[in-house]
Amino acid sequence: YVPMQGPNYALAKAINHWRAVLARSRDGLTVSSNVAPACRTASMVAGDNKNARAVAAALAGMGNFRPMLVFNAETVAVLMGMLLIHDVRNPASVASPSTPLGHPLELLSAQAFHGGSFRVGVKPAALGRLFAITGFLFPSDPRPTSAGQLQRGSSAESVA
Repeated sequence: YVPMQGPNYALAKAINHWRAVLARSRDGLTVSSNVAPACRTASMVAGDNKNARAVAAALAGMGNFRPMLVFNAETVAVLMGMLLIHDVRNPASVASPSTPLGHPLELLSAQAFHGGSFRVGVKPAALGRLFAITGFLFPSDPRPTSAGQLQRGSSAESVA
């Protein structure tokens, strides 16, 4: 969550996470609740989003700061779908209530596809303005064509 997304989004995400943890721990249900990385979706960078230009610039600049990676929506959709299948079919997955967790929030973090935001050292929201300014001035390549570009910290797209 970043402040630009607003309080309603923050509350919705908190309720979503709270309900997922409760469903797994109290109700004994298999719960797939994986964290997705920053990605370029139409609702974020175009349309009626009043912050679309700033968000697009921040996403373009984010890839200039290791270990941050930004993905296109199509890539994220496929990978998140694969995590869902893993969670449902693998009895040892963190989604399974029979799998012990050290902390209930491991349900959200254990296999998070976070794009580097869990390893950056500061909250990405604190860097939002820097990402946006950098994105306006030096946009990172949104579609690297080789594994070498991914290793250098460019914005990411799955390498064929």
